[in-house]
Amino acid sequence: MPEPHAHEGRGWTAAGYAGLAIYAAVAFSLRNHQTFVDEGSNLNLGWCVRHGLHLYRDVFENHFPLPVYFSAAVIAAVGTSLAKVRLAVFVLDTVMFVWIARATRLVFAVGLSAAVWALISPYYLGNLLLYDNFAMLGALGLGTATFAALTRGLPASRSVCALLAVSSLLAALSSVFFGLSSAIALASLWFAPGMPRRRLLAIVALIAAPVAAYGAYLTASGALGYFYQYTVVFNATTYQRYMTTSLARDAAKQIVLFDVLSPRWREALSPVRFARQTVGAGFDQWIWSGLFYRCAAIAMCVRLGLARRFSAAVFVYLFVASLPLRLDAGFHAAPLVVFCLCLAGLLLQEAAVSGVRWRAIGVAACAVPLAVLAVAGGRYVSLHAFASDFGNLIEEARLMQQAARPIEIFGAQRDHDFAHRRAHQEFTNGVDQNGRAFESHELLAAYARFFAPHARA
Repeated sequence: MPEPHAHEGRGWTAAGYAGLAIYAAVAFSLRNHQTFVDEGSNLNLGWCVRHGLHLYRDVFENHFPLPVYFSAAVIAAVGTSLAKVRLAVFVLDTVMFVWIARATRLVFAVGLSAAVWALISPYYLGNLLLYDNFAMLGALGLGTATFAALTRGLPASRSVCALLAVSSLLAALSSVFFGLSSAIALASLWFAPGMPRRRLLAIVALIAAPVAAYGAYLTASGALGYFYQYTVVFNATTYQRYMTTSLARDAAKQIVLFDVLSPRWREALSPVRFARQTVGAGFDQWIWSGLFYRCAAIAMCVRLGLARRFSAAVFVYLFVASLPLRLDAGFHAAPLVVFCLCLAGLLLQEAAVSGVRWRAIGVAACAVPLAVLAVAGGRYVSLHAFASDFGNLIEEARLMQQAARPIEIFGAQRDHDFAHRRAHQEFTNGVDQNGRAFESHELLAAYARFFAPHARA
């Protein structure tokens, strides 16, 4: 880890560490709050992998594998305890935030973004074992390290190189969309003055080695074809039947100022608005959240352009545009949200230390929206800190066990071999007879049979 931070005074650094402490306290208090079916899928599939089934070959999964293997590792270490899985997620998040802050020497910006994120994270299911939350950590590590290398001459220390490799793997192995984000960051580092070309190539090799090893494992285990069918073909065909997303259309929207002109981000204007509903994209449809995130990114690009740091401006623009390709609101937007909060922290810090007359305007433009977000999130946290939502899962599991009710998951549009393999496990993902993803309340209850009895642990 680097020693005291050359680009920040002690006061800024102390404030950043205070932000990290706030993150740890708030995130710990919310670790058992909320449940969501996608997390149930990761838990269930992790249980399957732990008990000898091969992901993709033996069980259906249309996402990339990292959250499932993380779940399997935690289950192998501590057993099928949802509470302990959530604790492991909290530890991973906290370690990554601290590592990113210290390695990049952007302690204030990362600490501020972590603190605000902790408060608003319930609106993005930020404490759950979800692929977008893994990608969020990867995107923040990649984005801040590349930004610091391009704008502040961050040297290519071992910690920085390791952070870039780990962050890229976290992002790319959690969601296919973040392979593009990783490529943008690594390509931009070619122009960083403190990044020797040999060191950059070594980082690429560190990333490529485990990816190649996993590809070899899929090939050797006979799962490569299923991996392609489920993560590529299924998502491009069957999944699109009930989703409104289009990669080409969404990319076109993001490349034009991150779709900042969309009226969705201006549906709510009041700074005292407080939404209790957390599942959905409603929180982003507010000028103090969805619009502010995008304006912070645009402002950073303009600032870098005016300072004639064109390579950094192009990096920030392309990197931010790549983050919401999956979806640009709700829990899928977590990577965009956290990185833009960090950019706002950087703008706030630079405005505060600048000697220009209008610096108060710059400080207010960043500080006021951040304060509004913190207050909105703080009100929510005050109502739900140390609350657990596992009780509902426990009750569902109890009722299911009483009724001895099986969960049927259909194998439509799959061969007979898939149905045969499915019979060797209690539950897995699947598609119903209409070819849509089977994400129902019953499936969540099925996951609860594995985890709810241990939720009090």
